[in-house]
Amino acid sequence: MPIRSSASSASCHAASRSAGRASLTLLLGLLCACTSAPPRGLAPEKAPAWEVPPSAIGTQHLFRMSYSGPRGDGSFRLALKLQSAERYQASAADPLGRALWSLDVDGGHGLFLDHRARAACALEGALSLVGAPLDRIELADLPKLLLGRVPVRPPSRSDETAGAGGKGNGGIELAGAAGEIWRVRLSQGLPVRWTLLRSGARAAWWTIEKGESILSDRTGGQLRWRSSVAEPLSVPLTPLEAPADYSKQGCAALALGEVR
Repeated sequence: MPIRSSASSASCHAASRSAGRASLTLLLGLLCACTSAPPRGLAPEKAPAWEVPPSAIGTQHLFRMSYSGPRGDGSFRLALKLQSAERYQASAADPLGRALWSLDVDGGHGLFLDHRARAACALEGALSLVGAPLDRIELADLPKLLLGRVPVRPPSRSDETAGAGGKGNGGIELAGAAGEIWRVRLSQGLPVRWTLLRSGARAAWWTIEKGESILSDRTGGQLRWRSSVAEPLSVPLTPLEAPADYSKQGCAALALGEVR
């Protein structure tokens, strides 16, 4: 039976302790490196508060929506596919998966399909959904609203510069359409609340609470939504086409004056 000397045993134990300390040091170093580095995808966005976040380009999202107000209560799902800041598709379905409407936007032009009324409408510039808390929104601004940004584009360079200065905590004001002012509250450069004033009176306001967006208006209407799925957009968008049996005489889901 082989016999080990005590010196040899002590050397082995010492080497083992040294290796253990080295492993522990390496592990602690890795943990420190991991905790000090910002998590991927949570780095602050560099875009102004009124632009689509760069990280959202080339993604698709599913939102769970609910509405309460003068027109009743209800819930639906809304899918957003964002190829670029101005090229996107949105579609809504009821809780049973039945299609309500679809929207295809490229720049300032859009096609709206009202599936319940079996109607198709070409849009220019803006969208107005009947009963929505924000009664009119530019086509390019709908993704901003859904993604928690300010749904407006300041018309002048001076407004953009003023807005870009509010990168931290505080408030900014943005000019919208004629007679419109958007008052925005920022936290760490991101919008957490905004109010739309029209001719000095509150028309609509938005806030985010525990990850849920809440949009309200002065009639008592309130729209709530939360993102349930977000993933990369796998293929380029295919333009929507109006089915042959869809009417071209108007869409019941749209407010008058926003179609052609």
